[in-house]
Amino acid sequence: MGVFCVDISNRVTFDEENPLIRHYTLATSGNTNEIKIWKVTARSMLKHKTNIAHQVTFELCDVYDGHSSSLTCVKYSHNGRYLVSSGLDKLVKIWDESGNCVATLEGHRRYVSCATISRDMSLVVSGSSGSNDKLIHIWDLSGNLTLDSELCHSRTSLSGESGLHESVLAQNLDCNANEVVLLEKNDEVADGAVNSCHFHGKDLLAIGSGDKLIRLFKVKEGDDIIDELCISPIEGHTYAINHVEFSTSGQYLASCSLDGCATVWNTTTGEKHIALPKNGMSVKVCRFSPNEEMVVTAGDDEKGMVWKLESKEKIGTLEGHLDAVPSACFSPDNLLIVTVSTNADFRVWCVNDLKCLYVKEDAHDLGIQCCDMSQNLEPIPNTITDTQSYLLATCGNDSFVKLWRITVPKQDDELQFANVEVKLWRSLQGHGGNVICVRFSPAVSEFVCSTATDRQARIWSVYGATCLYVLDHDSIVTACSFNADCSLLATGCQDRTLWMWKLPQQLVFQTVVANKIHCRAKQVMDWSNADVVKWLEEIQLQDVIKMAQNAKLDGQKLLTISEEDICSGLQLDEETTERMSKELRWLKKSEQHMERSSTIDIPHEFLCPITHEIMREPVTCSDGFTYEKRAIAEWFMSGKYTSPMTNEHLANTEYTYNLELRNTIHEFLDQSEPD
Repeated sequence: MGVFCVDISNRVTFDEENPLIRHYTLATSGNTNEIKIWKVTARSMLKHKTNIAHQVTFELCDVYDGHSSSLTCVKYSHNGRYLVSSGLDKLVKIWDESGNCVATLEGHRRYVSCATISRDMSLVVSGSSGSNDKLIHIWDLSGNLTLDSELCHSRTSLSGESGLHESVLAQNLDCNANEVVLLEKNDEVADGAVNSCHFHGKDLLAIGSGDKLIRLFKVKEGDDIIDELCISPIEGHTYAINHVEFSTSGQYLASCSLDGCATVWNTTTGEKHIALPKNGMSVKVCRFSPNEEMVVTAGDDEKGMVWKLESKEKIGTLEGHLDAVPSACFSPDNLLIVTVSTNADFRVWCVNDLKCLYVKEDAHDLGIQCCDMSQNLEPIPNTITDTQSYLLATCGNDSFVKLWRITVPKQDDELQFANVEVKLWRSLQGHGGNVICVRFSPAVSEFVCSTATDRQARIWSVYGATCLYVLDHDSIVTACSFNADCSLLATGCQDRTLWMWKLPQQLVFQTVVANKIHCRAKQVMDWSNADVVKWLEEIQLQDVIKMAQNAKLDGQKLLTISEEDICSGLQLDEETTERMSKELRWLKKSEQHMERSSTIDIPHEFLCPITHEIMREPVTCSDGFTYEKRAIAEWFMSGKYTSPMTNEHLANTEYTYNLELRNTIHEFLDQSEPD
């Protein structure tokens, strides 16, 4: 009769003889009064066995029978030890791992559509906006709450009876400063429409305009926040500038124009570095590859051209579009190029041989205007697959911004470009006119800005698929660019104005943290060699890094090869071998979900004050307290700027590994293990 709800427990067990075999617990509910519990076994084979790389099996292992009608929701507790369910019988039930109903919560007048249990298992919430009695019920499982109780974050001191650390915290974050602020609207920067703008770093801005000139500005604090550089304006084009872009290092600036020319300039001297051969028609776009070795240009001749930067040699031509090509972009790893057309299609090309790998027809009604590629090489969160994913943003005359997931499968760590897949991942709707420009924020690319003929610029959350801010202008908005830390946004308009916006501290805060904790959800088995190198840096084993790189040490090898074989293979000395062996042993224990033992009296300072669990990666923050790395990272990513311990504003989001505490925890648990 159908499945209504599924949930998977956070508890994962590993096969004692093979850590590549994982066991999960899945709960399902449907149009019956039963909850079915499934054992899911996932077996990941070594990479050279590509024919059976992943095996997943399902086995029905239990059925919970207690409701009298269809179930609407099942949800596991954070530690996976309890399951909460709700149904059309107006009841909420809590089950333990053995299938025993330990509590039945009665109080709803009509059916309950959803329920969940708090992280500390003290509260159950049921109903929400979907409940048919339009009520949210909060159930106290601890017996310690009243209607007058204040619900707040738990604050547990790590310093025991001595109380909280007495430290002075900088009050430099305004929690209410969550609005975009217009710093300056400058109507004297150009004598023509501002057609393009691009930031390099935090404070260097270039614009290209309809008056044939390129201008460079330094952004500073104060009343006049943009200061034109002495080498500006840069002259050389004979018609309007269509596009400007800095190279990754900022050493060069590319420009293209209605005059059919594309030029690369030296940003230090303002002199022409390279002039690419002239095109007979308008060149709409010119973009550097991230490694600065290539430039792609495209325009009204319905083609794209790829050039070797230093030699000016044309590597090849991208042909196939049936109309003008207004935009193009490289992937962050320099392996792909995407071109878009006003004929409404976009094409994905392989850089190595310039073959067309994929054509997406009718991507936007009435044509595509612009495209950009996320700089994040792992743009889709919480997915571990043997593929390489890219995230492409396009915008067009249908008023939409669309995000596309481009997936290239891997075989033996080699990308299989012949099997590229492209799927629509997000569709962002809100503009009331043609969308002209779209740009990702730098680095992790968790934000997108778009500009349109409706005189608006919009900032979108990539992962939330929501519009965060709408910025109104006086004219058609033609261009936009984030600076490096997302503290500023520049927008250019058809009425010759340049607008400088100060972005909310929340975006800056989240961008910095996102850079820091990117890919934190990876499990050891899925680590690449780069992840192993990062781990060695974190545990201060820098001397091992070179050998680990030469040995191409990855997560699967860490888990499947013995500590002795790894250390001997890396040719480590006796002292380093002892430390490396200990780190490997604890890494494996952490991967196998080391949990707090109920039979051991755990010292209070070993527990994270957020999760109340033993810390695996203790880090110390600017408030002086130590937290589990993932817990404090999630705290930051939720937009909280305060200390979990003191509720005071944090000076910054920096943290350092508390290796001394980490080693102490390891030694304590070693001594506590049974012989």
